[in-house]
Amino acid sequence: RFTKDIIPSFEMQNKTILTILKDEERKKKLITCITLPPADWPYYSTKHKLDPKIAIPFLRSYHKSKKKFPRFKHYMLAFTERSLQQSSAEFSSAYKAQIMSGNRLVNLTGGLGADDWFLSESFGEIISIDHDKTLTEIAEWNLNALCIKNVERKYQSAEKFIAAYKSSPDDIFFI
Repeated sequence: RFTKDIIPSFEMQNKTILTILKDEERKKKLITCITLPPADWPYYSTKHKLDPKIAIPFLRSYHKSKKKFPRFKHYMLAFTERSLQQSSAEFSSAYKAQIMSGNRLVNLTGGLGADDWFLSESFGEIISIDHDKTLTEIAEWNLNALCIKNVERKYQSAEKFIAAYKSSPDDIFFI
């Protein structure tokens, strides 16, 4: 009995926007919800079995993301409210890509991956580290959605990564 009570709540904690985006039918419902007035989101998301605790924060963030990343407004990218707030804006990420280039970049603060999206055009390879497993999964989703193939995401602390990493002289570390 104890196990049955614990497992559902544990599974609920691990749900992210990816649980909706990976299911094509639910993803279509979410896209429809985006076009509705915010006052209708709770009713629509509940009616169409989109967990409102996941869908509504995403929908709020989605509209903000179009301003923060105008170049990517036509992609169904994933993010959390917090990751969107903490990520670099398109303008600053694009600027970094103009002033930095090289063979390999090691991004020790991968986060949502906005810098990686832009820097992937200026580097042959990017290794992007983040200690948050959910955020790493979201960033991988976004890289696939944007067809970016030269960024490798790693779920690990920067300290552990650096301790084990064999760098080359031309590596650039980004913090």
